Amino acid sequence: MWDSHCHLTIEPAASHSEQILKLSREKAIQLSVCAVELDDYISLKKIKMAYPENIYHIGLHPWAIKEETNVVEATKLIVEELSYFDGVGEVGLDFLKSKSTKDKQIAFLEELLSKLKTSSKPVVYH
Repeated sequence: MWDSHCHLTIEPAASHSEQILKLSREKAIQLSVCAVELDDYISLKKIKMAYPENIYHIGLHPWAIKEETNVVEATKLIVEELSYFDGVGEVGLDFLKSKSTKDKQIAFLEELLSKLKTSSKPVVYH
């Protein structure tokens, strides 16, 4: 059994992540854990070491993109850290919360996908 999409680094799941991981292991449920913020990769690396049976993705959720987000630096971090992860995600476009970052979201996604052209790792889209 799979949980195809979860965010263990943000609330309400973050405060229960250890319980969730232990229970999923007991019940033989494999998780696909996606990053939300760029800094999530630090936590996800630690979680992956303790629970390697799951799938872990490094990314930047569209809602986490701000006007001040440096698209080139964000992409560079993801590409540099990708070897520690099973794929990229969660990334994509979402203008539901705010249309003010629409151009930034598009620029980030285009930059990231252009850098991932030679990668064989999957991308989890929002």
